[in-house]
Amino acid sequence: RGLSSDLIDLLQRTLEMDPDQRAGVGECLQHPFLQKAREERIRLLSGELETSRKRKLIVDEEDVKRAFRVVRGVFHSVAGLLPNAQAKIQNALQASRDRIVETLSRSNSYDDLNDVF
Repeated sequence: RGLSSDLIDLLQRTLEMDPDQRAGVGECLQHPFLQKAREERIRLLSGELETSRKRKLIVDEEDVKRAFRVVRGVFHSVAGLLPNAQAKIQNALQASRDRIVETLSRSNSYDDLNDVF
């Protein structure tokens, strides 16, 4: 089949039809298949991790300015969306108020408010 017995076991446990018998996230994370995969990934990345620990990250003033320009740009983009959202909400609220007033003026009855909502 090409699949290890550990993988087959994990798949069977996660695809169990009975939810009471089905493996949860915690069980899956502790399963031998995922433990082995995690250990292998750590082994493969250990050289890169060691190299990155030895490197110094040098941040100069231009890097800081660039970072602040990016943050400012994102802030302005988000801030530009807020007035549009506020206007849409106000329009929707006004339309709801208008429907309520219209319904009440037609019938003078609060029972008809159910038709509005």
